[in-house]
Amino acid sequence: MLSHVAVGSSLLRWVVFPLCAYVLAARSAKQTVPVRLARASIAGTIVVALALLLSAVTATHYLQQWDFICFWLYGHAAIAHHDVYDPATYRALATPIAVDADFRREVLDVGFPYPPPSILLFVPLGLFANVAVASYFWLAAFFVALFGGIAVLARTYVRSADPVALAGIAALALAVPASADNVAYHQTSFLSFLLVAIVYRLRGGITGGVAAGLAVVVKPYLAVILVWLALRRRWNALAASMCTLAVATLAALPFVGRGAVHAFLFDNPASREPAGLFAEPETASLYAAILRAFHREGSLSGPLHDPLFVAVAFVAIVLSICFIVRARADDDDLSLPIAIALGLMLYPGSGTMYAIVLVPALVALATRVRSGRLALLFMGVAFAFFAANAWGGASTFAAFAALWALLGTIVVRSRAMLARV
Repeated sequence: MLSHVAVGSSLLRWVVFPLCAYVLAARSAKQTVPVRLARASIAGTIVVALALLLSAVTATHYLQQWDFICFWLYGHAAIAHHDVYDPATYRALATPIAVDADFRREVLDVGFPYPPPSILLFVPLGLFANVAVASYFWLAAFFVALFGGIAVLARTYVRSADPVALAGIAALALAVPASADNVAYHQTSFLSFLLVAIVYRLRGGITGGVAAGLAVVVKPYLAVILVWLALRRRWNALAASMCTLAVATLAALPFVGRGAVHAFLFDNPASREPAGLFAEPETASLYAAILRAFHREGSLSGPLHDPLFVAVAFVAIVLSICFIVRARADDDDLSLPIAIALGLMLYPGSGTMYAIVLVPALVALATRVRSGRLALLFMGVAFAFFAANAWGGASTFAAFAALWALLGTIVVRSRAMLARV
């Protein structure tokens, strides 16, 4: 029965995502949306939300080793004040369920793979002896973050009470394949989504800066937001971000163990990652695309030694800086996702589930639509993004790159049009 529900939900998302994208864009263009279409978008969004919640219960009931058991182990190592970067710490911990050789090679023999402040995210899990109870707590917290992010985007882009536009925004976040992946793997991208949404809304102020700093704690690749703040001269927000990271680092020190900062910097867990990990099908980075294209294996420390990666990354970084610097002040919500998409492409471990942090970019694009024809075009863009995310890491990387190029083109053309005026 549950399998039939899962299949039906997956098929429904293929309809709901582009439908709601069109409805949201049409509302922004002040086009009349047929009543039946509006009702269908609201009903479809509600059904997808319920299916996602049901899948969360199912995912917890059939708890697997990836990725939540990793997080649970990190939390227990931290709460015991062990050295979280030392693989011996995890080999000494009892795993709550049976794990296979791949898990031992990729987790127990590696250690904590993130910078010290990130351990704060997993410390609460160390308070739970029962892994199933911990997983319910974990998913509940991240569903709050998911719906919180939707609410923030609605406050930012829906100027008055408009349930149809709200349904459009909600559907983009709920129906994107990345959301189901985050539930299945108990991943943390819902929290990234909330924090990025806050940055969209409050990007020029201290609160937005704090949100940006916390986003880096959750997903270090989001440090690209700090670069964006510097390029856009949002000095107050940047200062708040740096202070947030400094406070988080100090708060994390009691949990990472003595010498952990030195270990992260000079004996990084990346050196212990197994070869081939970053060429897996669900990996959606530039490095993974290169490894797959040339049938090679790689490691987290490998990209800087790959001439092709370095060359392409250099060009992408230079173009991104040009896009961001040239963007108009009122194009901030289009230049910001250029930086985020760049981070997704360059971070070697980017996965299909990370795509949810680009949902605010889709919402921002939808609210720029000013005609019915463009609303149809946006529906096509949204459907292509959805399909690419559903088809795996290689196509998701293509979606990151295509959205990056589209946003860059828009901000440059927008600036050029302003110059002509």
